[in-house]
Amino acid sequence: MGLWNGIQLDDVVLTSERLTLRPWHPDDADDVQTIMAEPAMHAFLPLPYPFTRADDEAFVTEIGVRGRRDGTSVASALVEKDTGRLVGAAELQLPGARRLSGESATRSPSRHKAAAIRPRPPGP
Repeated sequence: MGLWNGIQLDDVVLTSERLTLRPWHPDDADDVQTIMAEPAMHAFLPLPYPFTRADDEAFVTEIGVRGRRDGTSVASALVEKDTGRLVGAAELQLPGARRLSGESATRSPSRHKAAAIRPRPPGP
């Protein structure tokens, strides 16, 4: 169980009006494989290419859960609330103990899916 400043990270789920950021599940491997088949995902990320089924499974069972387990980050599947569709990944790198600032990153494979995570302008 990963702890950061006394907060248990294994089951942290964040939600907004449109998105849910949740822990990775083994059954996300098929969606990860589809997303990682897009060449654009490899342009700026040091990832294996091609991203194999073994890579997908390792990501959702080991790599994508490691930070939650050791208390250093909250890596999450980025899921549309309305459809349940996996549209990308988000990760919050946590600062050291008793510090309050960290770093975040999101990854999404295409403009269509990226639109799901783009902020919407304020409206009435």
